[in-house]
Amino acid sequence: MPVAGNGTAQEWSAEKIAERTNKLADQAAKAIKKQMKWQPSCKRGTTKWSHTGVALNAQVFFSMMNLPQNGKAWKQKKISRREFKIAIRDKGFSNRYGRLRITGEHVNIKWAAEENSFTLSGTYDL
Repeated sequence: MPVAGNGTAQEWSAEKIAERTNKLADQAAKAIKKQMKWQPSCKRGTTKWSHTGVALNAQVFFSMMNLPQNGKAWKQKKISRREFKIAIRDKGFSNRYGRLRITGEHVNIKWAAEENSFTLSGTYDL
């Protein structure tokens, strides 16, 4: 069990990981949707979004992104748009101009293991 408040223990219970994973995915989805505003570049699919967050435990981040935690360490990775939408449960975002959605072939993920921080980035359009 982690020490109260700092989340530095190596193993968390499966229930706590699932709870924190859902919370982190919801926070990421809300932050990304908040950035998704209609702009003229939406017509071309080149409007960019980016989200930086911190996971209290690396297991939570890897669980959210459905990535294996073992194996070779990495700092940057690309996952398909479909995999990303499943990870954050994205359903698009309606506004008065139409339906904004994440586009592009992939979403970039940057992971800083030392700080348990991550950056997600990609593009969106109508």
